[in-house]
Amino acid sequence: MSRQVALFAVALAISGCSTTEKKEPNDDFRAFVGQALDSPTVTAQIEVLGNLSYGNVSPHVNYSNPPRYRAFTFIGSASDTVDIWARSGNGDPIVWLLDGNFNLLGKNDDASAGTNDAHLTRTLSNDGLYLIVFRDYELWSIDLSIELERLPKATDGGIVPDLGYCGNLQTDPANCGACGHACAQGQLCYGGECFTIRDMGFDPCSAEAKVACGTMCVDIGSDSKNCGICGHVCAQGQICHGGGCQEAGDMGSADGLASGLVAYWKLDGNGVDSSAVGTHTLDWGGSPHGFYDTGFIGQAMSEPDASNWTLVTPPAADIDMNRDFTIAFWAYRESSVFSSESAFENGAIHILRYGNAISTWLIQDPDHAPLVQVVDNSGIATPAIHTWFHVIVYRSGNTVGIKVDNSGTATADVTGKVFGTGFPNRVGHQTYGYPWLGKLDEFGIWNRALSASEMAKLYNGGAGMTLP
Repeated sequence: MSRQVALFAVALAISGCSTTEKKEPNDDFRAFVGQALDSPTVTAQIEVLGNLSYGNVSPHVNYSNPPRYRAFTFIGSASDTVDIWARSGNGDPIVWLLDGNFNLLGKNDDASAGTNDAHLTRTLSNDGLYLIVFRDYELWSIDLSIELERLPKATDGGIVPDLGYCGNLQTDPANCGACGHACAQGQLCYGGECFTIRDMGFDPCSAEAKVACGTMCVDIGSDSKNCGICGHVCAQGQICHGGGCQEAGDMGSADGLASGLVAYWKLDGNGVDSSAVGTHTLDWGGSPHGFYDTGFIGQAMSEPDASNWTLVTPPAADIDMNRDFTIAFWAYRESSVFSSESAFENGAIHILRYGNAISTWLIQDPDHAPLVQVVDNSGIATPAIHTWFHVIVYRSGNTVGIKVDNSGTATADVTGKVFGTGFPNRVGHQTYGYPWLGKLDEFGIWNRALSASEMAKLYNGGAGMTLP
């Protein structure tokens, strides 16, 4: 029977022109409850394709079995009402909504008698990770897309004549409880009322390992406007490190490290290339600005909720992985949601956290499997959540190596290997795959292999340093 005939038969059954009723799918996800997203039990049955944000339509999905299911993740908040569609022009998709522990929250096969598309609406009970899981009713190969929306709610804000949407009345300190009702300096808006942290009896910033300063959650260990304590501003030219203000020069001399530096991104609120070359400005979504937060030094590019962010600079002849190079940066992880996270990729090299370690893969282009793989052996397996660590990947002659926190001896021989050229340089993401879920800072690329002493100087005993 052809696919078209089968779907016609299903449509007849739905419309009542047949006595054969379409059976309700009874898929059982209880075997996955409590399992990690990247556990063998899960990955044998569910392929996670990526993360969606509210308002997103997924990339085109070519579903086939096996594995039985495909899925997208998203980050939701308590009381969010989510609206999910699975749409297909040649199939009969079924969609399930699961929480991060694989507990079933809802499912749908057909949105109505006149369609095979699936539609599901649910109100979330908790903050956290959720999964949109789907398959074809008959497990046949189909094409489909997933749409995710958050439905408006009364607490989103009010419509004011000539002002429009004014903010979230539950949490916006400028519109707390009502449009235009601003909380006093140092107060937070919670549940539509203004409170100080002491009034509230708990610290909403503690989950982020930060401190509440006024209406912001900040890292007083590195925020130059709140260094050590709220309101302590470092002098011009100083940075905050370890909760104390210090001159940038006190963090180590940059003598010699400017040699061969072809790109350097401080990521202090922009993607400007501060190296002497100065031509590799990173672009975010058509704009030179992206998401930024308190960094290891100054600010860092930040992605706390996996919205597939990336900063890109075009292909460049002076960033070539077929000759000596060094790539160095500070990284910070926000979560263990994904089995891998991409820090840098340009069609020749892919630097990522894969499984339990930082790795680098040398590749021909973004579609090919790695030709050479080097896995960090520093002993800093799976760098801890909410902890900064330093990554260096280098090539010297035919040897490629990787160090984390200036430790490790992992290397590989690349004699005779030719790697990809002519691809954009992506910081924080790869062409296909998961983004870096956290922060990246002080990102540099050299057209030479740094010496061991220069690598140690760059790490500076864990204090780091900033270049030009």
